[in-house]
Amino acid sequence: MQEIKLKNVGETRAWAAEFAKTLCAPCVVALHGDLGMGKSEIARSIIQTLCGADTVVPSPTFTLVQSYECSVACPPSWGGLSRRSDSEGRLGGATSEKNSNKKSLNEEVPPRRPLGDTPPHRGPRATERISHFDLYRITDASELEEIGLGHACANDITLIEWPEIAAGFLPANTIHIYLEEYEGGRKLEMTE
Repeated sequence: MQEIKLKNVGETRAWAAEFAKTLCAPCVVALHGDLGMGKSEIARSIIQTLCGADTVVPSPTFTLVQSYECSVACPPSWGGLSRRSDSEGRLGGATSEKNSNKKSLNEEVPPRRPLGDTPPHRGPRATERISHFDLYRITDASELEEIGLGHACANDITLIEWPEIAAGFLPANTIHIYLEEYEGGRKLEMTE
């Protein structure tokens, strides 16, 4: 677990911009914390770092998901993160007769680059989709497939605010970021 103390919004944005440079699809980032703790600010900074500072990033509170196409340079050895979903992008926890006999995907792949470790030769730029979810208004986990969460987790850079309802469905290697108030700023704890 990594713990970081952020004094203000500027430090939060700067941290998120550096963190964004470590992400390549598919990966899932779950943002935990009470209202006003900075979840949306972190998501906005990640998206603007990868898609451009002028990218408009509205909150997906009412739309549930916002998607962005960005040009992202990944390390040449990038193979994505292992994930628990079937071949059709359904989350591991959601089964049906059609996919109940299928094995989940848990490939052995290189780990995500450590924060601050920007390799001198990054791979070619590729168009990646960033899916930004806000699950605050979801009341039944069965709705997660309807809004495309399984497909996004298997294919995109996926940012999830209020991820608690999806806890049983997220890939085992989801990056969890916990935010709480700390001495007038924020304390951020990150686990993988």
